[in-house]
Amino acid sequence: YPAPQSPREGPPALVVTPLINRFRIVDLDPEGSLVGGLTARGVPVHVADWGAPRRIDAGLDFEDYVLDFLPGMLDALETEQVDLVGYCLGGTLAALFAARFPARVRRLVAINAPVAFGDWPHMDLFRAWTKPEHFPLAALVRAHGNMPGALILQGFLNTQPVASATKWAHLGERMHDADFAARSFALESWNLDSVDVPGRLYRRLIEDLYRDDLLAQGRFELAGQAVDLGRIDCPLLVVSSRSDTTCPPEAARALLELASSERKELLELRGGHVLSVVGPRAPKTLHGALAAWLSD
Repeated sequence: YPAPQSPREGPPALVVTPLINRFRIVDLDPEGSLVGGLTARGVPVHVADWGAPRRIDAGLDFEDYVLDFLPGMLDALETEQVDLVGYCLGGTLAALFAARFPARVRRLVAINAPVAFGDWPHMDLFRAWTKPEHFPLAALVRAHGNMPGALILQGFLNTQPVASATKWAHLGERMHDADFAARSFALESWNLDSVDVPGRLYRRLIEDLYRDDLLAQGRFELAGQAVDLGRIDCPLLVVSSRSDTTCPPEAARALLELASSERKELLELRGGHVLSVVGPRAPKTLHGALAAWLSD
């Protein structure tokens, strides 16, 4: 996504998207496009498209994404450094990469990206539901190979069962607004088009992160080496959303305490996990501030 204006000095921005959803969320709607908001302000953008794993990909793990795929993307861009902009679990991957390869990241932005998994509202539900006595994780992965995205999505929806139902009533009340209806259906279509997650990576996501919170404790390993988020020393912007039930604000803000960057900033947004980033208010509340932070 080249910038139509004269690009600002410095490396391009690489947007690291989550594994469970299609990458197009960052450019879904022209009015709320994160990519469009950055390129319109002179920031050239590249987006990581992870695709959908096949059965043969069930053995992919965090090491493959952090130590192989992301470095390969930088090599393909023919750049030694990038500005990493990670969203959701893409932000978690970006933080892992920045900790392992600090010299290759000029600036790091983590948007609604969990790095700590404490007993906060909604996060505590995930941790309770995924306890071994409630959640046959090994059996699910053996049966499916890759963890079905539809099952993962249902878990998130179950944290807000009432909201999952009432959103349709809200949409019905505003069907006369063609633009609102079009945006809502586009967003819902994207949300329901969930992507399976490699089985091995999903097991570690649940066991090492959600259950045991190893990353925040400095005990999460990549290729046998513990990841120290304190090795992140580049300028850091953490974005959290007050009504986020997928990544509670505390789970995102923890990176500010764990990183050793001299320049650390927090941007708190209204709204939930998705609309705070690509909703109708996002160009004013996020996109402009993000482009300015990457360019100053």
